[in-house]
Amino acid sequence: MCRRVFTAVAIALLGSATAHAQDLEALGHRVDSLRAAAAAARVELETYRRDFPTKLHFSDSVQIADGQIVVYFNKEVAPAARDGIQEADRVLRELGTAQRRIPRLVFSVVPDTAITPYDRAATHKDMLDVRVHRVGHFNQPNRNSTNPDRASVASVILTEATRQFGPMMDEKFFRWLDAPLPLDPRLRGALQWGLLRLDIVSSQSPLGKACVLGDLRACRVFLGLDSVANPLKTWYDERGRRALVAEDQVGAQRASRAGSRQCLGGNDAACLSVLELMGLGDRAPAKAYVRQSLVVYALNLGGERSAERLVSTKGSIGGALAAAANLPVDSLITEWQRNVAQYGGSSTNLPFSIAIASLVWIAVCTFLALRSSRWR
Repeated sequence: MCRRVFTAVAIALLGSATAHAQDLEALGHRVDSLRAAAAAARVELETYRRDFPTKLHFSDSVQIADGQIVVYFNKEVAPAARDGIQEADRVLRELGTAQRRIPRLVFSVVPDTAITPYDRAATHKDMLDVRVHRVGHFNQPNRNSTNPDRASVASVILTEATRQFGPMMDEKFFRWLDAPLPLDPRLRGALQWGLLRLDIVSSQSPLGKACVLGDLRACRVFLGLDSVANPLKTWYDERGRRALVAEDQVGAQRASRAGSRQCLGGNDAACLSVLELMGLGDRAPAKAYVRQSLVVYALNLGGERSAERLVSTKGSIGGALAAAANLPVDSLITEWQRNVAQYGGSSTNLPFSIAIASLVWIAVCTFLALRSSRWR
C-alpha cells in the first residue's frame, strides 16, 4: 500500500516538474521574443530619429498649414524667412481644413553659401537657400537658391507643398490636371490670353479652333471634361494624327518603328496604332498649361475659399471646377472661352498716327531710292 502511494506521489511530482520545465521553456521563448522585439524597436526608433529629428539645430522655427509644415531658420535670415513663411501660410489657408491632408514637410532657410563674391556684387544682394528635408534623406536636403524676398521664399514652400498635396486630391482630378495645383500667386496672376489662344489654335486637334470660335461642346471635349467613345478618332482627324506622329519621332519610333514609318507614308490605321502605343489615347488634346489656366480662372472667379471647394469636391472634374468658381461648369467654360477669343487675338485696329508715320517713311524711302545713282 505504501509503495503504491509512494509511486503515485512520485508520478505526480514528476508530472509537476515536467509541466514546470515546459512552462520555463515557454517563458524563455517569450523572453527571447520580447528581446528580439525590443531590439527591432530600438532600430526603428533610431531610424525614425534620424529621419524625423524632433528639432534641427536652428535658433527658431515656425509651424504653418495646421502644423503640417515646419520651417527652421537662424537670426541672420529671420526677417526674410518670416516674411516668406507668412506669405506661404496665407496662401495655404485657402485650402481650409484640407491643409491637414498635406504630408508633414520640413524646411530650413539658410544663407546661400554657393553664391560667389562676383555673383553677390552683380546682384547686389545675398541669396537664400530654402532647403527641403525629405523622409529618408533628412540630412541630405534638396537645396533651392532663391531671392531673399517674401514671394520667392514662399514660392519654394508652396511648390513643394502643392506637389506633395496633389496625390491627396481626388484621383480623377489630379490625373486630369497633370500639373501643379496653382495656389502660388505667381501662377494665379493675370492669364496670358494671347499665349493661350496661340496654344489652343495651334493644336493638332480641330477641336481647338472650334473651341476658340465658340463651340462649347468642342471646348469640353478638347479640355477632356467629356469622355468619348473613340478618343483618337474624335480628338483628331487623319492629318492631325499623322502630324502627332511626325512631331514626336523619338516616341513614335520607340512605340513602333515599322508602324511609325507606315503612318508617315499615309497609313492612318498605323497612325492610330502608334498613337495608342504612345499613350495619347488617354490624354485629351489640351495641354497641361491650358487645363491649368481653366483652374486658375475658376479659383480667381470663385474668390474666398475657392481652393478649399476645389479640392474638397469629389465625383467629377466639372463638379470640382464649378464648386471652385461658384458657377455652373458650362458658364465657367463659356467665360473662359470668351476671354481666350476676345483678348487672345491680335488687334486689327491700327492707330491713325502710326498709319500716317508709316506712309511718310515709305514715301521718304521711295524718294531716296529714286535719287540713287543706280536708278538714274
